[in-house]
Parts: sequence; structure tokens; C-alpha cells
Amino acid sequence: MSIVALSEMLGATVRDRALMGESQRTVLQRYGVLPTRNQKVNSQLAALVKRIGVDEAPNIAAFYLSHNRKLYVNSHHCTDLLLRDAEALRTEWLTGHKVTEWGARETDRLQTASDAVARVAKKLGAL
Repeated sequence: MSIVALSEMLGATVRDRALMGESQRTVLQRYGVLPTRNQKVNSQLAALVKRIGVDEAPNIAAFYLSHNRKLYVNSHHCTDLLLRDAEALRTEWLTGHKVTEWGARETDRLQTASDAVARVAKKLGAL
């Protein structure tokens, strides 16, 4: 079943079918092959639409396909991870901020340093 056929089955509008078709083209451009279509992928895409909604799901799927997070690239952007991370991807898509492993490590490092400074300040204040 094609992405367009799936979107028709789910009651998507012409605009949404076009966006889902764009996601299919994005996979073709990125990997040089059409995306795998089977019962598992179809049910995961249907679940994504139920969780996120037909208006945003195609945009989030396209955003996911453009994401270079190591886990996504190593999995060739499998639909399992799209579904697993749907809400986080939606947040990143809306904010325009992609979280990468390096960015997450940097945020963690800064938080650790900030916490250490707070502990020292608390100890100094108690003296």
C-alpha cells in the first residue's frame, strides 16, 4: 500500500495526501529507494496519525526523515523510531530545534557544572 493510499484510507485531505507523498519522495531522495511498505509500517503510520493527527503527521514524518540524529541515521529512519519519538519530534519540529546526541551531552555537561556551582555556593553560604 502506498503512502497516498494509506492517507486516503485514513480520510486525509488532498493537501495531506500530497504531504505524505512528499515524505515518500524524501525517503527516495535520501536513500535512493522507495520506503518499505508492509502491514507493520502501515499500522505504525496509522498509529502516528491517531496520536499526532492527520494535519501534523505528514510534516512530522518529513521532519523525522531530515533528522540526522545518530540513532535515526543508523536505523535508516525506521518507522519504529518515528512512532516511539512522535511527541518529541513534534516538539522539535514546532520549535525548529533538532536535538542531537552531541547537543544532549552538552546540555547534560552544562547542567552538571551548574549543579556543582550551586552545591559549592550552598556550602559557602552555610559557613
